[in-house]
Amino acid sequence: MAVKGRMQVKIQRDNGKVVMYLIGNLDGSGACQVERALERLQGLPGNCELIFDLRGVRTFEYFGVALLANSMKRQKHNFEQVSLIGLQISMENVFRQFGLESTLKH
Repeated sequence: MAVKGRMQVKIQRDNGKVVMYLIGNLDGSGACQVERALERLQGLPGNCELIFDLRGVRTFEYFGVALLANSMKRQKHNFEQVSLIGLQISMENVFRQFGLESTLKH
């Protein structure tokens, strides 16, 4: 069982890119924190690229992954490109099942 802890979301904006650094445990609560952070990004120019950096995620719970995947899909309307980096190889298939294969970067 994953150790519960608050997800930290750090946002960096630079040259048409918005990078969300996720640090902690991606459970339901952590995914909700990411969703709230995404709400604060509404209104940015549509030509920005949104990148989720998952290198700091210690544990992945499937419910949190499902919530994050749905949030990512919704952001495709607000950003030119949405992608994620730093995903553990073991979790790539899970994200693919949510139709996010084209967003995976290494």
